[in-house]
Amino acid sequence: DTNTESSSDPIEVKISGPRVQSVRPGETVTFDCSARPKIRIEDPLNFAWTKENGSLPPGRSTDSGYGILIITSVETDDSGTYVCTVTAGAFRVQERLQLQVEAYDPMQVQNNARSGFAEVRQSQTMNHPPPQRYPSRRHYSQDGLYNRPTQR
Repeated sequence: DTNTESSSDPIEVKISGPRVQSVRPGETVTFDCSARPKIRIEDPLNFAWTKENGSLPPGRSTDSGYGILIITSVETDDSGTYVCTVTAGAFRVQERLQLQVEAYDPMQVQNNARSGFAEVRQSQTMNHPPPQRYPSRRHYSQDGLYNRPTQR
């Protein structure tokens, strides 16, 4: 059903993955934009990534020129709307996605880590020694040989 998308566009542009991507600071994100001409276009397809109301993070972003944008060590400032623009001759189609870089509250992280470690330590001491995995005595016959289940 082509009526849902703007069928006037001669090029179908898709960005893989969710429309809104949430990541933590320090992670690496990869946006993958692909295009498929719906009509015969002689001109080659050109891909370019931009950021609305801003610029791609200098030094941490790589635009392959083939629709792949990689941003390393993301920061909260990288949050925003990223635009993949596909041009072929006079045709120009854009697709957008949103990046949300969500930082934890540092105090919260420390508290979580502390209580988390405490719980782990406690549960480990409770579980020692680990359950023995040796066959229990009843598998041995009185003459000390291991009883294999008798085959009928």
